[in-house]
Amino acid sequence: MGLLDELKSAAAAAAVASTVDVDGQAVFAPSWRWEKAGDGVEGTVVVINSRINENNPEGYPIVTLRQADGTDIAVHGFATVLKNEINERNPQPGDMFAVLYDGKKTSGSGRQFHAFRFAHQPGKGGPIPAAAVIAAPAAVPTAPPVPDPWVTVASNGDIPPF
Repeated sequence: MGLLDELKSAAAAAAVASTVDVDGQAVFAPSWRWEKAGDGVEGTVVVINSRINENNPEGYPIVTLRQADGTDIAVHGFATVLKNEINERNPQPGDMFAVLYDGKKTSGSGRQFHAFRFAHQPGKGGPIPAAAVIAAPAAVPTAPPVPDPWVTVASNGDIPPF
């Protein structure tokens, strides 16, 4: 696969990661939700976005991963450790990326935080596989309109008499 093919593949994957449904609404990958220590997610990075909220006025990263089964899932880096690790590792489309929730931990100063472990292999994801999610239906080609044989066009722009 040449570089141009890789660019086209990455562009197509990015379009699928945040596409538009039949009603014209943006469709994003579902968010990964960790609940207990040991919850994890891995996949090939499809697209990187960011979002601003009241706790992260400078924004936080969102890494959309294409999992082995072809489905996309978005890792929202709004927790401080998660945000810092994603920003430090700077994953790019085509990279392999994994996150494991390690549970709540207590820092040396006594503050509790959500702990995570990470694995990141730049460029090891290869071409981004096609998504298993159903995207908006492709435009169906239609035949050009057939001229109505009963309509007459006047050469001088006047409406023809009936």
